[in-house]
Amino acid sequence: MKLVTVVYQPFRLLKFTRKINGNFPQKLEELTAKQIIAVACLAKGAITDIGFLQAMTGIKKRILNKLDDYQRFILIELFTMFRSAKPYNEFIIKELHYFTRHLVAPNPRLKGMTFGQFIFADTYFGDYQESQKAEDLHHFVAALYLPKNKKFDEQLIEDNSPWIAKLDAVTLEAITINYHLIREWLSEVYPLVFLKEEESFDSAQDDKKQPATKQGDGNGWIKIFEGIVGDDIINHDNYANLPIHNVLRFMSHRIRENMKRKR
Repeated sequence: MKLVTVVYQPFRLLKFTRKINGNFPQKLEELTAKQIIAVACLAKGAITDIGFLQAMTGIKKRILNKLDDYQRFILIELFTMFRSAKPYNEFIIKELHYFTRHLVAPNPRLKGMTFGQFIFADTYFGDYQESQKAEDLHHFVAALYLPKNKKFDEQLIEDNSPWIAKLDAVTLEAITINYHLIREWLSEVYPLVFLKEEESFDSAQDDKKQPATKQGDGNGWIKIFEGIVGDDIINHDNYANLPIHNVLRFMSHRIRENMKRKR
């Protein structure tokens, strides 16, 4: 956290000033759930500068309103480090609540997530990025957040997406921002499997690389799953229930071996 000291005039007609301290997050892991929602609001133009600064610093709005334009600009400039996507490996919004419904986010580093759950979540994420349809957003979040201690099942998406639709849209948008950062982290850990957004399949093939998929390529995951399962239809569910990192390590190894053979 960066200590922020604000000097302001409590009363405009009187020339004395006061100081108040706040804290501005400097790292992604320092963001609270409230703050990442504020970031999502800022991206959507759904929050004022004052509201954003209040969420990020903890300083009351009535004090921030007394600052001049230059002081507010300096504070907002502290946010520049968050403007570019940086890899991050956990969800900041840990839980979602709606009356008796209680869902929890995947563990840090997606520990315990199955390959099947990842396929559904990543596919709906790609669908939402392209369509911007609320239904795709609700299915995406429903594929990620599960009832505590309950294993992923495709039916859970249909069961939970209707009440997820009743949650604040900005909170759901914050989860997509968070997931994008997690996907950036995955692309660093498994660069042969995940294409960076600025890369293309053609350029990858020219370099004799064969990355498996890119963001928004839901059909790619389905083809990959079918390729792994092959003719072993009886064990279809067993493959879907494999830990995601086991599958990604296997895919990385297979791509690396294919690259060696082509040299």
